[in-house]
Amino acid sequence: MWKKITSSLVCLAFILRCTVAYAQDPVPESESPLVKLKPNIPLIDMELQPGENDPGEAISPLKKGQKIPFTGLGFSISAVAKFYVWFEYYDKFLEIEKNYLKDKLEAEHRLEIANLEASNKADLAISQVKVDSAMGQVELLQKQLEKEINSRPNITLWTSLGVVAGVGVTILIAYALSDSSN
Repeated sequence: MWKKITSSLVCLAFILRCTVAYAQDPVPESESPLVKLKPNIPLIDMELQPGENDPGEAISPLKKGQKIPFTGLGFSISAVAKFYVWFEYYDKFLEIEKNYLKDKLEAEHRLEIANLEASNKADLAISQVKVDSAMGQVELLQKQLEKEINSRPNITLWTSLGVVAGVGVTILIAYALSDSSN
């Protein structure tokens, strides 16, 4: 029963665990280069007068003082030229802005990569110093250990002397006991 409860709780924990994904912050509209592209044209809802025919899309050249023959907006030649240039070069302008933003992002990423590489090199140098220091300590401790091993007495000699002395003492004790019993 406890296994079922535990497995149910573990499954529930896996299901409810949320994964967080982060996206790039949106560019505020005030900083977007595309805001500059929007033409400053007021949209006016014009209604036809009673009895007036809708001319559809009409271009009518006018002279100064002449009335417009339809309900709509009149444009000066310079305004029409401005719109013509704007529409003609809008795609090129967007291409330039796109390339600018792409180059800017690439430069930012190159800078970030350079900063990370520099940080990586610094961390590597610090780690190398730590490793070299640890290796120096190991070498020092090995030299001290070798010195201690070389300065200790000869184990074989002392073991042999101990065995011979033990055997000798045992023989002497046995001889002394055998003399005393006789």
